[in-house]
Amino acid sequence: MDPETGSTNTSLEDKTDDFCENPTRDSLAEGLMSVLKPTIDQLDERVRTTRVSQLELKQQLESLSEDLKNITYEQNSPLDLEVYSQKLLNSRHKITVVSNILQAAQGID
Repeated sequence: MDPETGSTNTSLEDKTDDFCENPTRDSLAEGLMSVLKPTIDQLDERVRTTRVSQLELKQQLESLSEDLKNITYEQNSPLDLEVYSQKLLNSRHKITVVSNILQAAQGID
């Protein structure tokens, strides 16, 4: 091949060494991280707060459900509280499902 007609393009292998030590790329990556990190940290904290709130709600629902059962058994109430108790149990189940999803999203075992 004639040197005047040969390609001046370099192969991909020749460029891979330059890619790892590119100050522009490093600056861009640092800039993106400085922009995204506060948002990700805030989202992570809100997920944690939501999980704690859901656990507290779940405990309160369990307590309320037990109270309703006790009232039903102790008094011959004209109201059928079992229906409401079942609704509370269903709500508790939904909260547990959402809590599990949040745990999986955060990578918590």
